Amino acid sequence: MKKTVLVGHLDTGVSAAHPALQGKIAHQTIIDENGMPLPEGADTFFASHGTHTAGIICGDPAQGVQGVAPDARLCVVAVSTSGKNLLKLLAGMDALLNFDIRIACMAIGVRKQTPVFAPFLDAFLKKGVLPILPIGNGGAGRGYSPACYPGVLSVGAVDEHSMVAKFSGSCGAGTSRKPELLAPGVNMLSALPNGKTSHKSGTSMACAYVAGVAARLLQVRPDAGVAEIKHALFVSAQALPPARQHRCRYGIVNPEAALEAIQQPSGAVSLEEEAESVPEFLQTRYIDKRFLENYRRAGESQLLEAILLPQKSKRNSAEIPASNRRLVDQVEQKSGQKAAYTRYFQHADAVHVQADRKFFATLLEHPGLFACSAADQSIFDD
Repeated sequence: MKKTVLVGHLDTGVSAAHPALQGKIAHQTIIDENGMPLPEGADTFFASHGTHTAGIICGDPAQGVQGVAPDARLCVVAVSTSGKNLLKLLAGMDALLNFDIRIACMAIGVRKQTPVFAPFLDAFLKKGVLPILPIGNGGAGRGYSPACYPGVLSVGAVDEHSMVAKFSGSCGAGTSRKPELLAPGVNMLSALPNGKTSHKSGTSMACAYVAGVAARLLQVRPDAGVAEIKHALFVSAQALPPARQHRCRYGIVNPEAALEAIQQPSGAVSLEEEAESVPEFLQTRYIDKRFLENYRRAGESQLLEAILLPQKSKRNSAEIPASNRRLVDQVEQKSGQKAAYTRYFQHADAVHVQADRKFFATLLEHPGLFACSAADQSIFDD
């Protein structure tokens, strides 16, 4: 009997009533417009994007949707694509970390390379969860956050002829080349709300496909760790022709060969020993231009809103919010202004702050600030 694997699914929601997805949703959490989880059973939207990627992962072939891992079950966190996008994505990641998952399929991202996802992705990896993300649909030479981060498994798209899709993104070179894998992502048939099916294309579809393959690997090797899953996927991938190798680090996912690879003695996971280089945007102090525009236009009493990361603390990382609390406390004391609202995330050292211009004027000069980003960065959902 195959082991049921729980796959985390951060997307726009899933229509659990679809015939191909009935019984496939183990949990569903809805994130509201302000980035807060709604009570269990709350009314929600079901967007086509999330239902489509869910069907690719675990759709029922008997109901017309050939899921890659039909025995898998989904732990769903639903976010909309309007409003405070970045805030909702971070809140969604935080919520997904509450589930007992081994794989996180997060078909989301922002168009800028921003470091604010770093503590959340670190939390997934420390928990032994493999984050799988789409590189984005910006074409060659462009990769979106957070798929461009080291440690995550980023995915681009190929068509039915194993040709790299023109829209499939790419960035970096050598050991930092992204995406690592390519997968079917053109004209993919899957589920839509109201019991419908449709064909869609995008690196999100390819990301869901790889998440399904990873779930199958865990079905046969439940004890496999993140490094072993990635190793099996990478060593079994079909290499691209030399002229196309700049579009992907390892090649096109090969599900059956990956299943064989995961069952072999692991030995030294040599590909994982070749550490990815850390991109400059993860090492450099970051102030989002969108936030700066809001800051410059704001009146003295107007509330501004931002996501903050502190400089990395050398203290024990078990105290998740400690360095952010110190940062906010110090800024409040120096500016003489209390923040109107603070939200410290459960699993990551990040904080959502609403405060006036005087508070932020002091914050922007504080040496303990590493990143400050507007809460409404643009999201891609294709």
